[in-house]
Amino acid sequence: MDQVKKEYGEDRTLILNAGNNFDVASHDSSLAPSYIVKALALTGTEVIAPGVSEIACGLEKLNKIVSNSSVQVISANLPGAMPYVLLSKNKGRMKVLVTSVVDPALLLKNNVTTAITVMDPVSALRHIHQHISHDLFIVVMHAGPEMISSVIEKCPDIDLVIDGMSSDFSPEQEPGTCPPVVANNNEGMYVAYIDYDGDKDQDGLNFSNPVQLKAVVGEITEDPQISALVKEYDQKRQEELRQQSATAQALSQFKASSHYVGSKSCNLCHAEINDSWVNSRHAGAMGSLVGKSRQNDPDCLSCHVTGMEKQSFPGILQVKEDNLMVGVQCEACHGPGADHSKDPQSVEMLTVNENTCTRCHTKFKDPGFNYNQDVYKVNHEHVKIGLNRHRDL
Repeated sequence: MDQVKKEYGEDRTLILNAGNNFDVASHDSSLAPSYIVKALALTGTEVIAPGVSEIACGLEKLNKIVSNSSVQVISANLPGAMPYVLLSKNKGRMKVLVTSVVDPALLLKNNVTTAITVMDPVSALRHIHQHISHDLFIVVMHAGPEMISSVIEKCPDIDLVIDGMSSDFSPEQEPGTCPPVVANNNEGMYVAYIDYDGDKDQDGLNFSNPVQLKAVVGEITEDPQISALVKEYDQKRQEELRQQSATAQALSQFKASSHYVGSKSCNLCHAEINDSWVNSRHAGAMGSLVGKSRQNDPDCLSCHVTGMEKQSFPGILQVKEDNLMVGVQCEACHGPGADHSKDPQSVEMLTVNENTCTRCHTKFKDPGFNYNQDVYKVNHEHVKIGLNRHRDL
């Protein structure tokens, strides 16, 4: 973004954040929202369009966080949010009206309840458009494809739409009849960028085709301010997690209640397979977290500690005291083994397939993962064993 601002000038650049910055389904701490907003402010972001995650966290809380920030939270149909911002760009020659809307049905679908009544998106947008003088009207929409298309049809004066829900969706539109729809940034994988040329006239603005600006690791230097901010957050987060860390006794309770037995138990009957696993990257999965100071982060432990995603003890946030389930062990792929260990002839372990791997090797966490190729890195076929149920993985 610094390169874009340097090329075109800050007065001719508008940076918007399409929302859904917080992972409400994770174990994320209360520290995260304020640090995310601080980081966005450092990038030059002027507007946050609240999505489901921000609304779930509470607009009142979010408004408090941004109160001392240059970032503004805007939504046309959420009472309690600033309905719009009117930004002066291009040395005052262009007034840019920016707002956002969220589909009320989307909140219901995600079980997000609020004390406020979410207004109809179309009515809210029409009201703003009619009462605020502007040259360019930009709307971030948190809605599904059909809803976005419907709003565009009913609000033809919108100049540019940013889809806050999808990274690749673009409604079918006839050239010149609908505004361009720009996808969001796919959880930070890239920056969605669009440019315009000329002034607004009877033919509308001449927008370029949306493109993705990708920040390739090693090619772009880290921003020292944001890097320091991340380091500060990590330190506070680690201390927070340390205070919540589990005891060895709690981990033993976890083992007893979840039907996991650990690789040591598997080794009693499957020593050759266990030997092949010991030297794998799966076995050393915890080490990669330690190297990044993430060994106490529950959102990482769910994939780097066997069975952690199924844990029901809120206090189990640290595993340093007990190496019982550390790493991607047998049961991470084949399922809990307590019943199998008691009756191996009658109780089969789970069959491994692509879905088994992509629970952790997601497009976001591991974009280079290729199941058909990478599965052979942990395949046990080269081990001579007599049990067919173990031949795939």
